Amino acid sequence: MIHLVTGGSGFLGAALVHDLVAQGRQVRVLDDNSRGRPRRIEGLDIEFIGGDVRDADVVNEATKG
Repeated sequence: MIHLVTGGSGFLGAALVHDLVAQGRQVRVLDDNSRGRPRRIEGLDIEFIGGDVRDADVVNEATKG
């Protein structure tokens, strides 16, 4: 199962991403990085999709597979 975290480079999202990765979960992050800090999740074994959650095409891509 892939866990999708929107806003994953923000303060709370990054904390959730770190916890999920520590549990050995597959993580996909959707974030436009407009307010987050990408360095919070650098080096983690995750899939990152850059984009806005208000963009239907981006959300469709993020929710595939």
